[in-house]
Amino acid sequence: MTGTNEHPIPSHARATAGVRVPARLEKTCNDFNKTIGELERQNTVRLDDLLLAVVGLYAKALSIHPFLDGNGRTAFRLLQYALLRCGLACIALEDYTEHQWALGRALRTDGGHSYTPLMGLFAAKLTSAQPREED
Repeated sequence: MTGTNEHPIPSHARATAGVRVPARLEKTCNDFNKTIGELERQNTVRLDDLLLAVVGLYAKALSIHPFLDGNGRTAFRLLQYALLRCGLACIALEDYTEHQWALGRALRTDGGHSYTPLMGLFAAKLTSAQPREED
């Protein structure tokens, strides 16, 4: 379910029609790869630019909803891949409520969507990570 407690939206109401799933997934992945390729050609890359591409891939993969079950797990793996592809560390999302709220903002379909909360959550995770001491 997405939406609010007062106005829930069943997940199946937001899924992509089956015949369109492959094309939407391909476009989403191609857009991500193109964006990262363009960023790699720059002299300096800002963390926000990388996170915008990562969050876009993650949110779009979830919105396509290609599977009957396992969309969240698959999108989370895609998120980890995207972070590594950008030279960033993998992250854990321990605070389920905060993650769901930020993700809900990214997935809104009423024109009020924003990737900013999810980018902020990911940035906080990345910048607060402490390197582990070698044994």
